[in-house]
Amino acid sequence: MFTGVNGWADLDDYFTLGVITHQDHVLMGYKTRGAFEGKLVFPGGKQWHRVARGVVQLSSPQVDTAREVEEETGLVIMARDLGQVGLMNIFTEEGDERTVTICKGEATNDRFHDSDELQNVAWRHIDQIPFDKTPEDYRFWVPSVLDGNLADVSIEVDNDGLIADGRVCLVDPTAQQRPLIYYL
Repeated sequence: MFTGVNGWADLDDYFTLGVITHQDHVLMGYKTRGAFEGKLVFPGGKQWHRVARGVVQLSSPQVDTAREVEEETGLVIMARDLGQVGLMNIFTEEGDERTVTICKGEATNDRFHDSDELQNVAWRHIDQIPFDKTPEDYRFWVPSVLDGNLADVSIEVDNDGLIADGRVCLVDPTAQQRPLIYYL
């Protein structure tokens, strides 16, 4: 655990992802280290928390996403311009659980750069994302989130990080219909 600023620190089990769009493109880069090294990913990272009087308080996923997008790409996006569009629970064979909050927002500028965490950062056309270069789960939920749906994802991964089992529930927030559920 990293001790952060003003009593805030990051957690090892809570993460955020930023699906940042600009017109019909989405911001992605190649991960240089850690989980998904070498994969084309959205910017994101650990969610911050602090303990006050014995109670763990998580910071806002939108605030954490905005911070991570700026740290990893240089693109400044305001937390108020991000909406929570998904939640992903990842379970490992060892019994660990990670929770990833997916936030989406429209960039108001296109000034970004590479960082020590993401290289070849670029706007990718939403219809031309190379899913063979992304983490395996992206192909199940990313197209639907880019279309404006909400995603509830639950994945079990093996020791190699490959999907062993899972479920994706996609909800169109404007429709009066039942959600679509896919079993992986």
